[in-house]
Amino acid sequence: AVVCKSLGDDASFSGSTAITALFEGDGRLRVGNVGDSRCIVGVELESGQTPRNRHCKRWNVSDLTRDQTCFRADERKRMRAEAQNELSFSTIGMVLGETPSHEDFGDGEPGSEDEYCDDPPRVFMAGQRFPGCAFTRSIGDTVGKTLGVSATPEITTYDLNAEPATRCVIVASDGVFEFMSSAQTMAIAEKFYYENEPGASELAAHAIVRAAYTRWQEN
Repeated sequence: AVVCKSLGDDASFSGSTAITALFEGDGRLRVGNVGDSRCIVGVELESGQTPRNRHCKRWNVSDLTRDQTCFRADERKRMRAEAQNELSFSTIGMVLGETPSHEDFGDGEPGSEDEYCDDPPRVFMAGQRFPGCAFTRSIGDTVGKTLGVSATPEITTYDLNAEPATRCVIVASDGVFEFMSSAQTMAIAEKFYYENEPGASELAAHAIVRAAYTRWQEN
């Protein structure tokens, strides 16, 4: 509400994702997410165990958030219930009449290949070519708010005491995860963790940004 009030008309078609991680003194990690930024954890396996992903050597990777995009059928259902105006979910190709209209978009789960496509589903005002939000929750985007785009976060709690083998928590924007899966991202952190050089966290963060930027250029 503060952002929309302070930006006024500038927030009509402009907004931002947001993610916050609160590390509490009792070992609990609380994550609040709006949009398609992401929080993931790397958990070290016991000797002899094999990771569930092909990118990490010794860690399993878990997502503490779910990307809030139009891939999600539950979010599309919520938006239809909350929308003040009639809406439609389409890709750009559908809007331009290049592909048939449907809502079989795939599940878009974090880390899945379904979410990596050149033409993701978006929400439009019925019969119009705006606002075209690919996310279902954000801060700002006042026109999108009339179509059910929400600023209410999804909250996740993770107990570090119950998962003492947790070695890394990554909190990053959609700029990292647009072309990199959770496991690919965590594999970079794993490498620096075991090299154990001074400033390993900072080095890993810079390496993740470089990798994400390279993927963006390639794609």
